[in-house]
Amino acid sequence: MHTQRLQKTLTIVASLGLLHCTAPMPGDDGGPDVLSRADVSTDRVGIDVSIADGGTCVDTDNDGHPAVECGGDDCNDSNPRINPSAREVCDGMGTDEDCNPCTVAEVTPTNRGGDGDADEDGFLSNQCFNRLAAGATPPVCSAPPLTDGGMSLPRVRVGDSEVRGTDCADSAANGGTRFPGATEQCNNLDDDCNGNVDETPGLRSTYYRDRDGDGFGDRNAMGPDIALACSPPTGYVSLNTDCNDGNAMINPGAREVCDPMGNVDENCNGTAEEGCGCPSVGTSRPCCSGRGTETCTMSGPGSIWGACTATVSPEVCDGIDNNCDGSTDEALTILCYPDNDDDGFAVMGAVSTPVCPDASPARVARGRCPVRFTRLAPMTAATSDCDDGAPARFPGNSEACNG
Repeated sequence: MHTQRLQKTLTIVASLGLLHCTAPMPGDDGGPDVLSRADVSTDRVGIDVSIADGGTCVDTDNDGHPAVECGGDDCNDSNPRINPSAREVCDGMGTDEDCNPCTVAEVTPTNRGGDGDADEDGFLSNQCFNRLAAGATPPVCSAPPLTDGGMSLPRVRVGDSEVRGTDCADSAANGGTRFPGATEQCNNLDDDCNGNVDETPGLRSTYYRDRDGDGFGDRNAMGPDIALACSPPTGYVSLNTDCNDGNAMINPGAREVCDPMGNVDENCNGTAEEGCGCPSVGTSRPCCSGRGTETCTMSGPGSIWGACTATVSPEVCDGIDNNCDGSTDEALTILCYPDNDDDGFAVMGAVSTPVCPDASPARVARGRCPVRFTRLAPMTAATSDCDDGAPARFPGNSEACNG
């Protein structure tokens, strides 16, 4: 009777956590070792959970998983929301909810979707990560990588301090074309998620600053006057053949002007006043503008064509050489991008062209570009039209249920 009472008392005391057992008690009859872990002490709170070796381990946070320190599998036994049964969450804190550092986000059973793969391209967002403990050995993440063209494309990257997803553009709206291994496009975006933008050789073109707006860039351009881009930046053109980029009347497209008071190479061919000798003094011909005439006159040792007889008017942007200087609309045009459906967006890769501005209030929102042109450069998916023949389709428009 006395033995039975003692055993009952010990059982009650043990259940209250009042014993600290580091080894089997004397007289152990070979039964289950109820409290056989050195870290089970009187200041621990929790329940006893059986572990693989037949013993038990205290589960301090009562989440059904004892701590790894005593043989369990809970990597944080003070937080019931962190254990191997918890749902992994893509969060900005780097918390490893499921005690598996290689799973940085929740995904569906198909390994696509969930909160870590919004665009369902199979790659986890690089905003999802698990922070590693200081000094911890980086894990070997064995999840099979995706392959594309023979390249091994990891879903996560393992570093010394964290495990992080590899998708740099995980957006359900337009992220499906940007992921590790994607073909780099010339769009000022990192399409292949390697940390570089438009880095493929030959992808970007060279453009030159056009200070006088005559459509020809400075032949001596250097430094910031040269730009590598997918399309010409405002104020830049693809030709660098202008011999005087401060005068719109001087460029390779200008007509050589016979001016007895000067010796200017208007057409940038390296020779001034060529073709200015006229066959017979007093002979007349139409002016280059198509208005008025110019007459052959003597000048020093030879003869040149004189000034045009047409009334000289201020140059206006109308496709006509109003001031009869041999150039048309000089310094008056602006660079705009073709916009066939006039919805304010040009297609990716569209090239700007000099056009006369439209000062009407209705065109202010288009950067004063005329109808079927826009000032908005198509540099990114957010500024480029996906269908330039449908005015109801453009970035930012409300989605309609129309297929």
